[in-house]
Amino acid sequence: MKKFLQLIFLMCLGMFLCGNIFAQAWSDVVLRENGDTVAIKGYNLSGSYNTIAIAVNGDTTASGERTNPNRIYKTLPGEVYISDITCVFDVSIPFVRLVADPAPEGIMPPYHLRSKKSDGTWVKRFFDVHENFYCENQYFCATSTSDDQQDREFSRAYTTGARQEMNNCIFELSDWVYMIPMTRGCTFDYKNCKFINVGHEATLEKGIVLETRTAPPDSVMFENCTFLNGLTPLMSLNQSSPSYVYFNHNTIVNAAQGPLHFAMAAEMIVTNNLFVNTNMIPDYPNFYPLIMDEDNLPKGIVNIDTMELFHDTLYWNGEYPLAYNDRRVLFDKNSAWWDPRLADMVADSMASIPEELCPGGCTWSNQMILMNDRTKAFFDDDANYPYLTEGTNITIQPDFANNTDLIPRWIRYVVSNCKPGAPGGGAKMPWWRTNESSNIFIADWPMLANLSYTDATLKSAGYYGLPLGDLNWFPDAKTTWEGKGEQNVLIAALQAGELPAGINKNITTSGLKFSVYPNPFSKATNVEYELNSKENVKLIIYNLAGEKVRSIDLGYQSKGSHNIMIEKGNLNPGMYILQIMTDNLNGMTTKITVN
Repeated sequence: MKKFLQLIFLMCLGMFLCGNIFAQAWSDVVLRENGDTVAIKGYNLSGSYNTIAIAVNGDTTASGERTNPNRIYKTLPGEVYISDITCVFDVSIPFVRLVADPAPEGIMPPYHLRSKKSDGTWVKRFFDVHENFYCENQYFCATSTSDDQQDREFSRAYTTGARQEMNNCIFELSDWVYMIPMTRGCTFDYKNCKFINVGHEATLEKGIVLETRTAPPDSVMFENCTFLNGLTPLMSLNQSSPSYVYFNHNTIVNAAQGPLHFAMAAEMIVTNNLFVNTNMIPDYPNFYPLIMDEDNLPKGIVNIDTMELFHDTLYWNGEYPLAYNDRRVLFDKNSAWWDPRLADMVADSMASIPEELCPGGCTWSNQMILMNDRTKAFFDDDANYPYLTEGTNITIQPDFANNTDLIPRWIRYVVSNCKPGAPGGGAKMPWWRTNESSNIFIADWPMLANLSYTDATLKSAGYYGLPLGDLNWFPDAKTTWEGKGEQNVLIAALQAGELPAGINKNITTSGLKFSVYPNPFSKATNVEYELNSKENVKLIIYNLAGEKVRSIDLGYQSKGSHNIMIEKGNLNPGMYILQIMTDNLNGMTTKITVN
């Protein structure tokens, strides 16, 4: 498939560079019309580009009205769609639906590219959407067909309260950000999507899936999505934070900043996610004021601050006045792991900051943590914040199926080169592709990335005993998960301020129970556990940066109750994660505090 695409592009490259040389009518770009559905040709069938815009703009009566306001625009697997303009879905289309049939095995989904216009100018956006938008089974590569230049954006949403929903789409390469709401109260819903190599330059404004500083969304939902190599899935200023965030069963690998880059939101569900090397860029006061924490704290995986009175809050099912103690957050069943090599890379980055960026020296913050001290205090303050619920979150290396060069090359580059700056000011990042920079507009198909993993604990650590992360990497588990109505259960738990009932499978089986006392401790603590069968047992202690600080191999132990004393030793005062592991049973974790 890749060679076929190369042939097509090389044959047509001259025409791409010269702009759209064919003037096409509606009938030239429509393959067939069947009721509400119009099938649109791509470049291979039409010999032209902007075919989607031609089909949309020409779908009118003689008087200029929409032929069918309920039209479904269908693209074709294996076709390439080139555009050198921004396709505008205006208010005459109340609900835009851009869909395709699932691509047969070995065939690429409809593949969308950008091109320069014949006058050499560059329109850096695929779509402007003025009403609701549903997009399914598409592949968008935001790069020029003539050079390495990337699009600044994918789409903008212009209507208050509109909804954009993306299902089973692939988004790759971007000069800045993919989606931007231009007005308040919008909903963005991403399901089964892959965001790969989002962000083209090593500056901290780039590689964002959804950026909401312009206007606060009502709701943002990511479920069963994968993010590989970028800045962050969701970034906002505090006063423009979404009112409701649903972040469930996602896999995030190599994110320069935190996955949810804000400290204020009315309600938030963060569950069943797999975070690997997220928030790897260290921070210091005023390093990047636009996205810094107001208290100059590291942001971590989840970051909570007191809701400001000026926060523009829309409750996700209607407006309401939000009290300080009425915020609702459920943070449970996640794994956050950082490659140990990051510690040295971060240290190198800190040591190499130019004097002009850090006059007189700066106090750096390592952001590779689950949460900062302020956030932890909120979760622990049940009297004042009864609806902030923290469950069991773990730290385990996933061992991806094909992690050859997946982590070290990209991480070292980003940690060493990310600087504050607007688009246009940074060196190019490496990407997870073939490394053929002259052909970056030619996608790898089948995709090179495979983020399935084999770790037994992670594969049963989620609700219902299912794998953490994007379940599309585990088709059998995805089938089991579908139809369970998990979202409704999670929302009910969020509103009650408690862990979900019925599906809150612990990260252990009934054959492995343990307790720790005293906790906190200053000299030593006792770990008591019970085995239902003979097991090979290991105790592991991690710090909150995910670094293993102690491992105790207890060997094979018999069925029944056991007790071991752990001495403080060289553990510094603070909080740690204690994990108990066996060969056949899943590991369970708990927090311990050393005084």
